[in-house]
Amino acid sequence: MKIDWLGMFILFGIIQAILVALMIRIKKNHDLHRSFIWILLVLSLMQLESFLLRSGYFSTFVHISNVSRPSIFLLGPFLLLYVYHLQGRKWKLTETILHAIPFAFYLIYSFNYFLQPREVKFNVVASEYHPDLKTDVAMRPFEADPWDIQGYIVVELITLHLLIYSIVALYKVNQSKGYFQKNNLDHLYWLRFLCCLFILGAFALFFSQGGVVNGHTFLKSPFPSYSVDLVSTFSIYLFMVYIIVRPNTLTKTNKKYKSSTLPDNYKKQKLSNLLQLIENERLYLDPSFSLRILSEKSGVSTHHISQILNEELQTSFFQLTNRYRIDEAKKRLKSHTEHIKIEQLAYDLGYKSKSTFFKAFKSTTGITPSEFRNS
Repeated sequence: MKIDWLGMFILFGIIQAILVALMIRIKKNHDLHRSFIWILLVLSLMQLESFLLRSGYFSTFVHISNVSRPSIFLLGPFLLLYVYHLQGRKWKLTETILHAIPFAFYLIYSFNYFLQPREVKFNVVASEYHPDLKTDVAMRPFEADPWDIQGYIVVELITLHLLIYSIVALYKVNQSKGYFQKNNLDHLYWLRFLCCLFILGAFALFFSQGGVVNGHTFLKSPFPSYSVDLVSTFSIYLFMVYIIVRPNTLTKTNKKYKSSTLPDNYKKQKLSNLLQLIENERLYLDPSFSLRILSEKSGVSTHHISQILNEELQTSFFQLTNRYRIDEAKKRLKSHTEHIKIEQLAYDLGYKSKSTFFKAFKSTTGITPSEFRNS
């Protein structure tokens, strides 16, 4: 067994990731930050494998070599999902499946390597991490890379995948800057920090082996081969430092509600009553529907309604109303028995203009009402 300075650095990084996850649990924000916890788990799995392979323990755990590699395809989707969660939005099942396709494909393909005999994997790991060790001749019962694509996936596609997701996530964050400024400015700074860190990590992954395309190096790396381990572990350390310096990062409460003394059970009960009232009376279809009207009908003050929606659903009254209206629009557009004009549909849903409806619908679904109907 041999644990050098890098091994110790990685080991303490894993401990830091566990501590950050525990901090989130203690603050009871698991629902809001669960995507970030998954990011920590992926990074921890990568670091654990790296620690075992670089230390003397690798011969005991050689069967887990490369087991974390497919999970790198989850880092980008988890980051983008985290942005959506802090915006109070959710992914549909179809979106989740689409984002998981690269991970699922590479995981299934990797079984060509996972099912290789222990001796084969020992030789692979020893040649990469411990070239001084003696290896034995081992026969492969089948090809570990039958399509010869590992050279592309290991560096190029993983890097490109992570980079694209990080840039898109950063774009989504900046696009919703107004929302975060109204709700929780700390979340805006936190997400920008994460996205920039992931972008730097993607470049570090690529240049750690030089400019590599399918095993051919066209640019000599200015960094050591273990720079990827350093960057990912250092990122975990930075997570901890950032959260300690800015503890409000893990809170979901708007600053203007910090002095509120509303009990959690009261907020949950009132939220259930409010949603039931809106849905049963279909209040959202009334063009004059407002926070004041909801307050009069429910007996809950406008301030408390705003606080309850913000803290329990991470949304505003306007966003909630718009969500109900768009859901109703999709139901009517799917109906084959009712063929209503789009302009008339906008007015029926409570919108005061066709353009407002178009903008809201496209912002929510990504397509226009007409495109949705045709699809």
